[in-house]
Amino acid sequence: MVLMLTAMCAAALPARAAEQENSEIAVKTSQAEIRSNRHAQYIPESRTAVSPYGLDGYMLRLESEVLQVWMKEGSGQVRILDKRSGYIWGLSQDEKPQELNKTWYQKASSLCSIVYYDGAGSENQASTESPDTRLDFAYTENSVECHVDMDTLGISFTVRMQLEGESLSLKVVEGSMEESGDCKIKELSFLPFLGSTLEDEIPGYFFVPDGCGALMRFQKAITYTSGIEGRIYGKDPGIDSLMEATNLMASRGNDYMVEENVMTLPVFAIVHGDGQNGIMAIIDSGVEQAYITASASGYLTKYNWITAKFAYRASYMKPINKAGTGIYTAQEKRNEIDPGITYLFLNGADAGYSAMAVRYRERLYEQGVLNAQTDTGGEIPLWVSMICSEIKKGVLFDTLETFTTVEQGRTITEDLTDRGITNLSVALYGWEKGGLNGADYGETALERRVGKRSALEDWRNLIAAAGGELYLYKNAGQANEDQVNKRLQTAVNMSNAYVAYTVDNSDLMYPDSYVIKPGTAAAAIQKVNRDMEGYSLCLDNMGNAPLSDYTRGESVTRKETMEMLADVLGSLENSHAAVFDPSQYLWSGVDTYLDIPMSSSQYIFETDSVPFLQMVLRGAMDYHVPYMNLGFYSDYTILKAIEYGAYPAFIVADAKSYELADTPLENMFSVNYEDWSDNIQNAYEKIRGALNAVQGARITKHEMVAVGVAGVTYDNGVTILINYNSAEVTCGGETVPALGCVVKGGTR
Repeated sequence: MVLMLTAMCAAALPARAAEQENSEIAVKTSQAEIRSNRHAQYIPESRTAVSPYGLDGYMLRLESEVLQVWMKEGSGQVRILDKRSGYIWGLSQDEKPQELNKTWYQKASSLCSIVYYDGAGSENQASTESPDTRLDFAYTENSVECHVDMDTLGISFTVRMQLEGESLSLKVVEGSMEESGDCKIKELSFLPFLGSTLEDEIPGYFFVPDGCGALMRFQKAITYTSGIEGRIYGKDPGIDSLMEATNLMASRGNDYMVEENVMTLPVFAIVHGDGQNGIMAIIDSGVEQAYITASASGYLTKYNWITAKFAYRASYMKPINKAGTGIYTAQEKRNEIDPGITYLFLNGADAGYSAMAVRYRERLYEQGVLNAQTDTGGEIPLWVSMICSEIKKGVLFDTLETFTTVEQGRTITEDLTDRGITNLSVALYGWEKGGLNGADYGETALERRVGKRSALEDWRNLIAAAGGELYLYKNAGQANEDQVNKRLQTAVNMSNAYVAYTVDNSDLMYPDSYVIKPGTAAAAIQKVNRDMEGYSLCLDNMGNAPLSDYTRGESVTRKETMEMLADVLGSLENSHAAVFDPSQYLWSGVDTYLDIPMSSSQYIFETDSVPFLQMVLRGAMDYHVPYMNLGFYSDYTILKAIEYGAYPAFIVADAKSYELADTPLENMFSVNYEDWSDNIQNAYEKIRGALNAVQGARITKHEMVAVGVAGVTYDNGVTILINYNSAEVTCGGETVPALGCVVKGGTR
């Protein structure tokens, strides 16, 4: 079966432009797109990775059937020998490594390093290789315990390193962290330079779970102004500063900017030679306070290095008077965490991002985080959100406007059915009394202007009979100032202020979005599930950025928030949950992932975007692209959806798009269903033509088989070749049309 996608958004050239000029422009546009870091790159590996490490001066301390761990006597420096390949992994290469001063060498060669606050509140670094650190070792058959005593700092703790098969685990022994002086620990990292490389001396890359997934290929040093540092599952609004893009030399406010993607998974990887040698690092414990940090050659040093760090404390603005004046100070009470990480040493075909995604997915199935989908037949789903009612700014007072009634929505779904689209997932925005941003937080009564409850139920049953589902949208995690009782419902941050996201645009109807207390959010979800029994839920602003709530007498830790929200999703009866950007801790209760990231954050040092997240999720839940009519609609994005196994999504209204002006939804610039109906059908049919063959199947391999040509293999035997070039390409005997794809193999 061959699916050919034709250009949909080509710009019209002047009549005098020659056909050749059109062709040249198309080629240049195509090459600029496929060579950007929005895509994976085709770079055949021609070099063999040669380890720069040796074992002279090291003693064998631990051994499994797969690995040997060698340690330098009286030191925390380690070498790991993979007995399958003979490859040696290490930290720093020698006593005087290139381009590293004394402080950096101590960090680079350490078993673990810390950042601490001194008595004056300044930040400093220390490590197990610092001259004033004393190490005491205790060995067993398969583990080493290292007691770290930093005498001059008054900080001590014990690290346990355990070897089993291909896994090497490090963990701070529970209860061992002690602070006896003025210095206070801020953060801790294990083996910060494990797998580091000097520029491009070794072929390979780092994998970071930024968005869908990103590769940082090892290159010659370039002067970078920063590295990458991302908190697992996003920032903690209760303590992290909610940074907005500023100083962009723009003529308007920064409301059009978006936050970078979050670190979606507690995993990163190091590859020395694709398909040769690799390490997949999985954060086992302390994930609620964990960050992934990586530096490319040229930022601070000429080394590429990556690690996880665990935050025991953070700095925050401590108010010193009622006017709100404050000073930055260290968090007084440290976070109660048990940092732990496991390194899986892989080689051969397992040493690459694609195979690692499969390994990580298998791990999540074993842990019960993911479960295989059972309904895998029929057509792929189309997600259609509908804007029902919303408040509108008036001269004297605000009004409630209806943009899509139940009857109008039913007409839209009937039209889609007539177009051959039957598997519909329909979510209603603003179905509740008062409208989307006018309803009281937690409201569950149906807005009478939208329709009657009986009519809504009839519509729901009609959608279900055709194989689809009706969802009620709820912004569970945030509300505007008119919806919420701040004193009772809004979380409080460490600075004793209400937690809110603020957009730098005073013209907006509601520039502030207040973050709801975790317990209040959980109760609201349970209430709507109970009051609107029989309806599935579409939940927003609860999937990432779990917060710590510092309300006096009612404090909730970030870990407790994660557990609370996971429990409430797991408790929903006779209801499916579709969640925007759900992090891994929620997955066992999620049926549909909405707004899945389709690229990395595209930092300049990220060379590729890869579908690691999609490979983990495929076959466990449906996932949908960002709303296509709000900026995700083009030849390339339709192909990207096919490559990543993602389903289409749109948000529409029966009203004209300009009618949303002066409402909180005015940034939804193109939502009229009539304007988009043909494009919805077009996108759906093209994606369906490829993905119907892999309904419920898992991705087993993703690779670039040629420049601009991706190959995706599924466990039901189907392989899809996707060509982003403006000319057809022949790969492995298959001719893939320009801006098109080929589906081959399988049983369907």
